[in-house]
Amino acid sequence: MADEPAATTDGETLPSAPDPGRATLWTLLASATLTVMAGAILGPIVPAIQSNLGVTESLAGLIITTHGALIVAFSPVAGWVIDRVGPRRPFIAGLLLYGAGGGAGLVVDSFGPLLASRAVLGVGVAFVYVGVTVLIYLAANGAAGGTSAALYDRLVARTTRHALVGAAVALWVIAFAFAAVADSALTAVPAVVAFGLGQGLVFPASFAWVEALAPAARRGQYSSYLASAGYTGQFVSPVLFGPLVPAFGVRGVFVAAGALSAVGGAALLVALTRR
Repeated sequence: MADEPAATTDGETLPSAPDPGRATLWTLLASATLTVMAGAILGPIVPAIQSNLGVTESLAGLIITTHGALIVAFSPVAGWVIDRVGPRRPFIAGLLLYGAGGGAGLVVDSFGPLLASRAVLGVGVAFVYVGVTVLIYLAANGAAGGTSAALYDRLVARTTRHALVGAAVALWVIAFAFAAVADSALTAVPAVVAFGLGQGLVFPASFAWVEALAPAARRGQYSSYLASAGYTGQFVSPVLFGPLVPAFGVRGVFVAAGALSAVGGAALLVALTRR
């Protein structure tokens, strides 16, 4: 996929988007999973890291949150760079940083260097996230009706982006309701499935919104807003819901999250009816 700009009929420039091969599309989709794995892969072993390194629980939590802070800070930078030089080179640079920061855990054995490696990882994720998003936009433009276009167009063609987001919010409310009453791993399955389905709807809808509304020359910048907003939410959530745990327990947190999702869904409905 070349980064050289190609003229468009309305005077804007857009990086050229030749018809991508199936291998290219699957590579992009596989790369997109890296942004989730950056935090999720370490979550289950944070207590073990805390024990082995002899640090407090708060410091151990920084192992997860540090890379998120760097994603929030550097996503706009990544968007700015991508809008000026094209997505391919920043994306590859992000992959290299991701590999360096993520792989450093194999050799570091103290807290400071591990935290520094997570910071490097966060910068890499920022460039990978924004880069792969813009590359998928370009792949969709170059493969009309192909695999990548199906990620957005086939859903949107049957409904609207607003309906997809509304359905996602409804699924989240259901998920938190199930989570609040689950008392075993088996009964927690519906909550996990409903939440995942909601995520699966809201992401393509959001990306399709960016593709449809953002100027062609600023898709990197607009995509960076999605990354920054998502990871900002990861920081805000513990601040909002953490104080509820001592008084109401984890179930109370799920009830509060479900209520907040319901309020957000109602606000979306009101906003749409007034258009």
